[in-house]
Formats: sequence, structure tokens, C-alpha cells
Amino acid sequence: MKTIKQFFQNLSISGRQLLVIFLAGMMILVTTACGRTDAATPYTSNSTTNPATDGKVEHLIRQADRNNQKVRNTQDYLNEVTPDKPLTEQAKDLGKSAKRTADNLGKSAQNAVKNTPDKTQKGLRNLKENIGEAIDQANDAAQYTTKP
Repeated sequence: MKTIKQFFQNLSISGRQLLVIFLAGMMILVTTACGRTDAATPYTSNSTTNPATDGKVEHLIRQADRNNQKVRNTQDYLNEVTPDKPLTEQAKDLGKSAKRTADNLGKSAQNAVKNTPDKTQKGLRNLKENIGEAIDQANDAAQYTTKP
């Protein structure tokens, strides 16, 4: 025990820090490697237990493969989004949606302009408080270091 104690006493501060870091790293490595065993088991598609879900998944995979193999045009993409509406209705809906978005953007900009002075004043109050606290802490630190 004395030799271990002497070893640590003879190490410089950076040596001790290096040893602590090494030991902490080894501890993390060991606890991670020797932790839960089920975390290392990979997921397999055979692990599902619901045959109805398996059938739906297989159907969706086949449908996605068919969709990827088709040559597509603009109408095909629009039909995926809203297949029950004709192109003219979809265009009208798109125009309405764009108008609503522009209106919302305008209202958001107006609210931002309206709230800017209040937020600026609040930010200045916070800055003033932070500067005051920093001065107090600097004074405390100066008094602490000058004490005999």
C-alpha cells in the first residue's frame, strides 16, 4: 500500500490527471463492453410475431418497388398527393394555400416588428443586471485574493 501511495505522491499534477483520465476511460470501456447483452443483438425481420402486419409490410414494399419502376410525369405526382381531385382543383387549392401562407407570413412580420421594442428593452435590462452581477463578482474575487 505504501508503494502505491508513494507512486501517487511522486507523480506530478499532470501525471495524476493523466492517470485519472486513463482510469475513467477504462471504466467507461469496461462498463460499456460488459453491459446489457441484448443491446448487441441485431434486429431481424423474422422477429415480428404478427402475420397480418408482415403481409401489409410485404405489400407496401412491393408497391414501393412498382412505383419506383414506373416512368412518372407531373400528373402522377399530383395524383399521389390528392388522387381524388382533378388537376384544376389541385391548382386552386395550391393557390389558396400560397395566399394563406403569405398572409400568415405578413402577420408574423407585423408581430415581430410590434414586439421588437419590448424585447429590446428586456434585453437591455438583462444586460444591465448581468453587468452589475459581473462587477459584484469581480469585486468579491479581488477582495478574496487580497485577503492575508
